[in-house]
Amino acid sequence: MIFINDTTSTNPGSTLFNLKLRISYFRKIYLILGGENKGFKVSDYKELIDFLAKHRQKIKITLLAGSASELMKKNKDWKILDVLIETDSMQKAVIMSFNDAKSGLARRPTPEGDLILLSPAAASFNLFTDEFARGRVFKQAFLNLKVKALK
Repeated sequence: MIFINDTTSTNPGSTLFNLKLRISYFRKIYLILGGENKGFKVSDYKELIDFLAKHRQKIKITLLAGSASELMKKNKDWKILDVLIETDSMQKAVIMSFNDAKSGLARRPTPEGDLILLSPAAASFNLFTDEFARGRVFKQAFLNLKVKALK
């Protein structure tokens, strides 16, 4: 299982680019998405939501609270996406993604090929001081998982 911290993807275009780059390399992508709006409209998220809908068998979403998240949910295809949880906690987002990936082990021998990707397509100001603080919390949540696995 691979964790990627792309906290600086604060717009739908950069998150879409990131997903297009990685979609063929991973069996399953657990996308941590959402946050605060940076002036985008519902239509600005359409291409990203369309991509997520097209690949809904391969991409699971954990949605962070915020006004951008509310805009994303207004897209007509949002309701067919695989959303694990909506939360205001990065720790919970990482744990839920990790646990869902682990639960897939019953169907396959290892989590190899799974990606947990923080690429929010939104700003962080509603939950964090800036995107770098958001990235540090993501990293710490990962490290906490790693420590538990070693015990």
